[in-house]
Amino acid sequence: MTPERLLVALADGGAHSGEALARDFGVTRAAVWKQIAKLADWGLVVDAVPGVGYRLDRRIDLLDAVALRAALSPEVARRLASPDVFTALDVRARRARPNADLSALPDAASRASLVRSMLAKLGNLCAIVDDVWDEASARTLMSAIPPGCPILITTRDGDLAKTLRCRVERIDALNEDEAIALLAKLLGPLDGYEPAAREIASAPDYASRTTRRLPGGLPCSTTSNKP
Repeated sequence: MTPERLLVALADGGAHSGEALARDFGVTRAAVWKQIAKLADWGLVVDAVPGVGYRLDRRIDLLDAVALRAALSPEVARRLASPDVFTALDVRARRARPNADLSALPDAASRASLVRSMLAKLGNLCAIVDDVWDEASARTLMSAIPPGCPILITTRDGDLAKTLRCRVERIDALNEDEAIALLAKLLGPLDGYEPAAREIASAPDYASRTTRRLPGGLPCSTTSNKP
C-alpha cells in the first residue's frame, strides 16, 4: 500500500471506512492511518468522520495512465513506451561489446535476447535495475540478464515488486555502509569485492546506466528505468 494508491481510492470524495480500506489493501488499520498522515503531509485535507470513515474535503480528478495510453494511437504509444528500455539495452550491449549496434533489431524483446547472450560471456553477473516503475519495462530488462544471475531491483511500488515475484526488502535511503550491508545480505559475503562495491555505492552516477567490473572478474550491471 502506498499513499498514491490510497489517494486513488479516496479521489471520489466519498467516505471510506478504515476497516474497508485495510481489507481492500490487505493491511492493518494502523497502516491505513500512516498513509492518511502522508496525504496530509502532501497538503491534502482528509477528514476522519467517526463511524463513517475517511474522505477528502473535495473530489479529485486524477490523471489515469491506463486511460491516457488507451487514447493514444498504437504508433505514438510504442514510441512513448520504448525509448527508456531501448536505451538501457543499448548501453548494456555496448558495455559488453563496445562496438555493439542493436539498431537493426526492431523491438525490445529481440534486443533483450541479444543482450542476454552478450552479457553471458562476462561470466558471473549481479544486475541492478534501478527505480522500476513499469512492469512491462522491468520484465524486458530482467529478461536481458543471463539465467542464474542475481538481480537487485529498486522501486517505490511494493505491489509492483510483488507482481515481479521479487523478495521484498523495505528500505529507506541508504548511506554507503548500509548499502554494502544490504548487498552482502542479498548476495552473501563480498570478501575481496567490498572495495569495488563501495566505489559503486558511493559513485555520483550510481543510479545511471553503467556497468562496472569488480575485482576477480565479477561484473556489476546497473540500469536505470527512467530518463
